[in-house]
Amino acid sequence: MNHSGTDDRAAMSPPGHGPSYAPLELVLAGRRAAGCQGGPGTTPDDRLRATSEQLEMLRVDICRECYGIDIMAIREVIKPRRVTEIPWTPAHVLGVISLRGSMVPVVGMAQRLGMEPSHGAGSERVVVVRCSRGLVGLQVEQVGQVVSVARRNIQPPCFPPGKRGPEFVSGIAHLDGLAIGLLDVERVADLDDLINQEREWAM
Repeated sequence: MNHSGTDDRAAMSPPGHGPSYAPLELVLAGRRAAGCQGGPGTTPDDRLRATSEQLEMLRVDICRECYGIDIMAIREVIKPRRVTEIPWTPAHVLGVISLRGSMVPVVGMAQRLGMEPSHGAGSERVVVVRCSRGLVGLQVEQVGQVVSVARRNIQPPCFPPGKRGPEFVSGIAHLDGLAIGLLDVERVADLDDLINQEREWAM
């Protein structure tokens, strides 16, 4: 992958060829036009996609490893911004940001997966996803392109014993000879402790 950085919404040039690659901005614009702005799995389009033979996902880099995020869970992609730190939260919770009036917790994906975060050259992005708890930002080193992979090419995850992070990967997709770990957004964004703390503060 090219590690020179990308625009917030523009996709990188694909490493191969074929119709399976699409710019992120076009995919998200199409979803907005179709009215797919509710929670995941709540619209006819979502249910249709869930039974489709193809899965569209956004490729992201985390500590030089390649992962994928289901495009149906993505709200938008933004540049990192200053976060408000919250005391007594896990190391992977970087803090919260204000996004158009909503307070969104930001998760450092390197820390979440038990890796040492690298300090990139400005290519970091925050992928804002929707889960059952609301909006959560996932900070990654870099975003790539949206790719479409056949579900039959997604295999159960297999990791060496003792390696941290398998619980956050729901499958391994194989595309053009590249193995991509499909992130389980619900598990990655499970911030029950933080949410309970926020509710206590609001009372």
